[in-house]
Amino acid sequence: MQLSNERVQALMANFDTSGDGVLRIDEFKSINKFRSKLDFLAIEEQATCVHTTTKVKVERKKKLMVEEAMMESAVALVNERKPTTSDKILSVLPYLFPKRK
Repeated sequence: MQLSNERVQALMANFDTSGDGVLRIDEFKSINKFRSKLDFLAIEEQATCVHTTTKVKVERKKKLMVEEAMMESAVALVNERKPTTSDKILSVLPYLFPKRK
C-alpha cells in the first residue's frame, strides 16, 4: 500500500493515544476501525493521483491544441495571400548572395 509518510504519521497520531509512537494492544480499540481508516487513506491517495494525472493530461492536450491552432493560422497567413513585391525581392536574395564557404 502506497501512503505518504505524513498520512501514516497522522493515522498513527490518531490511534496512538499514549503518544509513544507505538500502537499498544489497548490502543487497538478496534482493528477494523484502523483498517477502515487505512483503506480510506489509500483510496484517497489513489484518487488524488488519478486526479493529478488527469489534470496533467488535460493541460498537455490544451497546450497541443493551442500550438496546432497557432501553426495552422501561421501557415494560413503565409499561404493564403498573394506574394507582395517585397516578398518576391526577399525570396531572390539568397540566390543573389549565396553563402560562402
